[in-house]
Amino acid sequence: QTEVRTQLSKAFRLHGLSLHPEATRTILAAMEHSGQAAVNPAQVIDRLVEAVLRLPLNSCHVQRSEIESLVAEQLLSGTAAAAAAIAADSPWLQVFDAFDTAAPNFRYDRDSRKLAPAPALPRPTSGSESGAESRVQLMRQRYEFLLQRLMRAPGFADCDPLTVGVGGVTGGVSGIIGGSIGKGSGGALRTVEFAKASGPDKQLVVLGMLTRSAEPNRWFLEDPTGVMLLDVSRCRFNDGILAEGCHVLAEGCYRQSEASFLMLEAGLPPAERPTDTRAALGSLNTFGGPATTCARLDARLGERERSSHAHYLVFVSDLWLDDSEVMSKLSLMLTGYSDSPPTGLILCGDFLSPVGRHAPDRVEQLRTGLRRLQALIDSCKPVQQHSTVVLIPGPSDCPLSPLLPYPPLSEAVAGDLGQQQQQQRGGGRVVLGSNPCRLQFCTQEIVVYRQQLCEKLCRQALSCPAEGDELSGHFVRTVLSQGHLSPLPLHVSPVLWNLDRTLRLCPLPDLLVLADSACRHFQLRHADCLCVNPGCFKESGFSFHVYLPRRREIQSSCIAD
Repeated sequence: QTEVRTQLSKAFRLHGLSLHPEATRTILAAMEHSGQAAVNPAQVIDRLVEAVLRLPLNSCHVQRSEIESLVAEQLLSGTAAAAAAIAADSPWLQVFDAFDTAAPNFRYDRDSRKLAPAPALPRPTSGSESGAESRVQLMRQRYEFLLQRLMRAPGFADCDPLTVGVGGVTGGVSGIIGGSIGKGSGGALRTVEFAKASGPDKQLVVLGMLTRSAEPNRWFLEDPTGVMLLDVSRCRFNDGILAEGCHVLAEGCYRQSEASFLMLEAGLPPAERPTDTRAALGSLNTFGGPATTCARLDARLGERERSSHAHYLVFVSDLWLDDSEVMSKLSLMLTGYSDSPPTGLILCGDFLSPVGRHAPDRVEQLRTGLRRLQALIDSCKPVQQHSTVVLIPGPSDCPLSPLLPYPPLSEAVAGDLGQQQQQQRGGGRVVLGSNPCRLQFCTQEIVVYRQQLCEKLCRQALSCPAEGDELSGHFVRTVLSQGHLSPLPLHVSPVLWNLDRTLRLCPLPDLLVLADSACRHFQLRHADCLCVNPGCFKESGFSFHVYLPRRREIQSSCIAD
């Protein structure tokens, strides 16, 4: 053990770190307990050092409390005992509720350029309970998370407009998002405050949020340093839906005589691939769940995923439980899956038809529809015993909670379905999920969001795609570029201020399900993120999507007459 202790100390000193004696004893005890101290201690130590370097350490002196949970994860990975334990104890599909276990709270540290744990925030039940400071932090964090990503883009590398040393931009907006205006201009990424102090001959690129006043055609660009009026009369808009509340890259010059920014070109910030985000921000678990490191880097889960040939997930949106034809088709679908039940059956609201959700007895109709759903699940024993059924409410299913994220269906409405949350033998259970809801299949991160988001973006847009363009591509590009599920002003899409982080997409998930009944069904891949919309179950001809995790593919299916 003395030799292992020496190797351990040398490995950490080579990276400018020193171990507290308690931390050293913890590591040695874990290595001896797992049996890896005598097998290949050098490999174990190297893996542990790499993992520690990704942590947001407070100093170069590593304390026991900072690595205790990490040690257990790293020293158990790859062992047969750990793989067996995971297979026996963990469900294939894990569901993280937005109010309990989803999206840990992090902030971006400008000095270290890493994510650092933020103070724990109380669970709010209304926006007013969060305090005014939470609202300010919400808008600042949306900006900073985009800025830290933008500074890694090729044309904006190491260019931080909020610091004294402001770097240059190669090619302006055009060099980043593929436009034609300003190519080769060599503009600089600046703040609103800097732009307002510059002259009309100084061409700039500014990252800011689009806002507008009550007066028609008066748009503004806002960032943490200030706000300025925009002149969009000569602006060329790039791909995407540039709506109020979205952050855009605006290229142009400020005219002091008219007190406005002449915007020559505007576009969305480029989206970033998940692998690039992870390489920059480390192994912190920003997705959700009890683990301290992200699932993508877990070798045990990766090995388990490679053996998941027979597993698949089914996504259905706008399942109207008060419609007899819908329930008949759902019964046919469950019967068809009797021989090979899905690992996950994700059912999204609204759970009432347009007629039912405006009826005076809509709550009783919803309760009755959920009882029918329970009866269908109970009648199909393979699905009941082996599938995880997740119910995600739609906007009309939460009339008393208009703030995002929407809470799960209450047990008073769900009845006995709400009592079936416990994992049954074989994997069967029913989970009342929040909206949005985060799912984890082995190492893959999946986000499901049910909202009329495309319609809301178009209503608030400064620039919409030209007629004839495929709207779904612009829609997906907008959501992924913003790294947020609700890039809209708070008066249009109100959010619980302390839980805005649950709407954040950093890094982008492997699969993003944008269940939007106002937009036709699609499946697109952008920035290594697969984005799909199952569409309204009935109005799309009883179609739904099947996801194959092993192949990372979506198959469109429908129930024929």
